[in-house]
Amino acid sequence: MAFAGTNISLSQPDITQKLTERIDDLKQKIAAWGKRIRRFTERSRRFNQNRLFQSDQKRLYKSLERPEVCGAGPGPDQANTVAFRRGLWSEPVNHSEGPWTEVVASQCASITPMDPVIITPDDVAEAVRRAPNWKSPGLDGLHHYWLKGFMVCHAVLARQFQEALNQKSLPSLFTTGITHLVPKDQSDQKRLYESLERPKVSGTGPAPNQADTVAFWRGLWSEPVNHSEGPWTEVLASQCAGITPMDPVIITPDDVAEAVRRAPNWKSPGLDGLHHYWLKGFMVCHSVLARQFQEALNQKPLPSLFTTGINHLVPKDQGTTDPSKYRPITRREVTTPSPADVTVM
Repeated sequence: MAFAGTNISLSQPDITQKLTERIDDLKQKIAAWGKRIRRFTERSRRFNQNRLFQSDQKRLYKSLERPEVCGAGPGPDQANTVAFRRGLWSEPVNHSEGPWTEVVASQCASITPMDPVIITPDDVAEAVRRAPNWKSPGLDGLHHYWLKGFMVCHAVLARQFQEALNQKSLPSLFTTGITHLVPKDQSDQKRLYESLERPKVSGTGPAPNQADTVAFWRGLWSEPVNHSEGPWTEVLASQCAGITPMDPVIITPDDVAEAVRRAPNWKSPGLDGLHHYWLKGFMVCHSVLARQFQEALNQKPLPSLFTTGINHLVPKDQGTTDPSKYRPITRREVTTPSPADVTVM
């Protein structure tokens, strides 16, 4: 097989020299193929990491930093955790800068200042296009999905970002978020919460009483409550006082067509039972939808039809009949499930 396709025969007088040359030639070919395979593997790994960074950063960081999956250990003491994080974030600290700051300042003195940055609606559209659709929203409660569809808002967002950039410091609204503590050695948050809340899953267990369930969740959702807002609302109102009001938004049939074009065809429909597939095909409906969305936007509060869904109660603790121990998973139409509808994750 080594001499296949050549004119070398074992009966030739200089077979030893030709055999040595043939072996050396095959080794060089193997080395060349190995380098090509390594280059391809490295390039493929970089390509997959870049693509994964755009689509699912959580999985990328898992593959880079936490390759080993280990069980969830005991959680930290709550008082110590609050004291530690409050010392980092909430309490003011006077830092004593060392001489290295003067060295850095002297090295940066010759750097040409950056030209003024002008944020355009195209910049906002490009940034929003790559953002995950249903990532956790900010304090405004607006997901990226809607920002992608209503492109008439991009000019307003560009102006607001430009004002924040010109003011040098970002409003606290841009940097406010919810913090969850996750162990460094844990690579699967879902498994961590399962082990903390539901260590043993064995069958469905007894379901809660339907009357108690209806009374509990109706007390949370249906009965009006007068909330006592804290002083943070005044602070937020004072920070937002200097924001320029947004120009009136005009929703056109083209905006509806663009939003529907990217929607999944057969995703679960609303109460009308109409899938996105048909909205894409019957383009004569886009003007009617645009007018209805415009009316809902002008009325300020959204119609209840836009915010209804189907709730399924999932128990946090196995074998409990207390309705407060069940957390809802919302879909579309709000209904109160019977005990037979209760499922276990």
